Amino acid sequence: MTKKDTSGELFLGKKDQLFAEIGRYFSADGSFYEEEFRRSLRVSLGSIREHSGDDASFSTHADAWLSTRLREIFDYLNEKGMTEASMGLVKAAVEECAHLGLPKVSLPTDHLKDILAHVPSKRHGKDKDDVPNKKKGRIMDAALKVFSRDGYHRATVEAIAELAGVGKGSVYRFFTSKEDLIRILLVERSSQILDYVNHVLSIEMDLAEQIQVVIQAWVDFIADNPELYLLIQSNIQLQDTNTRDVFFDHLFSRLPLLKERVISLNRDNRIRISDLTFDTIFLGSYGFVDWVFYKWLRYGKAYDLRNEVPVITDMLLYGCMSDSRNADAPRRKKK
Repeated sequence: MTKKDTSGELFLGKKDQLFAEIGRYFSADGSFYEEEFRRSLRVSLGSIREHSGDDASFSTHADAWLSTRLREIFDYLNEKGMTEASMGLVKAAVEECAHLGLPKVSLPTDHLKDILAHVPSKRHGKDKDDVPNKKKGRIMDAALKVFSRDGYHRATVEAIAELAGVGKGSVYRFFTSKEDLIRILLVERSSQILDYVNHVLSIEMDLAEQIQVVIQAWVDFIADNPELYLLIQSNIQLQDTNTRDVFFDHLFSRLPLLKERVISLNRDNRIRISDLTFDTIFLGSYGFVDWVFYKWLRYGKAYDLRNEVPVITDMLLYGCMSDSRNADAPRRKKK
């Protein structure tokens, strides 16, 4: 048997390794895993100390290594528009270096300037209550029903206001237009599933198991919110975008490090992204679920959509061909 060719496997180059490292330190939504960063830093600095002849040599090598590593991470976070996230790394790095007796951490002045620009200023007085207004919620509930019943373009603000039991002026108090209403509706009502996806990706478990849990949650969300999902899938053209793009823009803004987190969790190199990119995997999986949803609608929702979860996961994880490449994959028995 010839040795397996790993040239197309996940960790190919320096950039992929950086993706994996970023994914270890941050959740999909950009939350900082400080303890993981500190632990990794201690291990790396400990290794440098072990291979250094004296304290002066350790200080020089550690500063050079850490400065390079932090600059790489900062540059990547800046590209993502996440400069504020760098603050946690700086604080943790400085504290760990002080604990080890390192005299300095060198960083370019432009990085320090960007970090300082995101230091929060003190606020006086109490923050305003950000709990969603009940009337706003009733309007969005009514809008979803009217959009589903009449179609977006035929739906009127008057009909939405009447169903919500409010005046037309109340609708415009919360939303500038019908387009603004559908945008906010898609964003706010899809936030729950995105929070759950991020939660799942923060748990240490086998990648295949995580994929199955996420798919189960995604299908549960669709089954519980078919009207909302139909608005997303319908690809309704708005003034400068469409409903599907609104959803995806929101998804990637809420989970800016989704790719990095998945790559980091894939420690056994079971996903290839040289020829098969992460975007293709993600969007292709989403598209497959779309067609399963469409079939469910076509058959008049005559069965529980959740029954399709095993089929979806089996197809996405193992494909549909029975050959040597997936001979070891478990097979579902027909009921």
